[in-house]
Amino acid sequence: MNKNFIPDKLIQSFDQLNILDLKEKKIDTILLDIDNTLVGYRCALPTPEVKLWIDKLKKEGFKIAIVSNAKKNRAENFCKDLNIVYIHRAGKPAGTGINKALGLLDSRPTGTVFIGDQIFTDIFGANRLGIYSVLVKPISKDESIYCKFKRVLEKRVHKKINNKKSASYKSKQITD
Repeated sequence: MNKNFIPDKLIQSFDQLNILDLKEKKIDTILLDIDNTLVGYRCALPTPEVKLWIDKLKKEGFKIAIVSNAKKNRAENFCKDLNIVYIHRAGKPAGTGINKALGLLDSRPTGTVFIGDQIFTDIFGANRLGIYSVLVKPISKDESIYCKFKRVLEKRVHKKINNKKSASYKSKQITD
């Protein structure tokens, strides 16, 4: 199995991200997916919890950007009140959108974490660029047909990761 599919860290939800751990790793930039990472697929705006969390990260000195494959109006509306950089139609797992966000934030891959819910877009895209990758459990099962198809394939990766005890794997067990 391609090691680029294996996240560096697994957490249940975005708000469980350990800020002290990031600072110890000299990470100063946080890139985030929207759908099923921060909010459910059909949630148009950030929840109060997302707003508070992002404000907390800003106060801690982190540079933050949304990097989403969503259309412009989705990303723009979501980020309007958050006052953060966003990249729409990022083309993940290709590095174009991620690199654009890094450039806008004047950041480097080794000082960045990417938090997302999808192995084949978020984790694969981050790992290919040398970015610390964090996989979160999807917020909702309500998502596009395309994403549902990818989830079937992701279950195979989860199963292989969970069955592998080899030191070549970076992460701990992934649970559904």
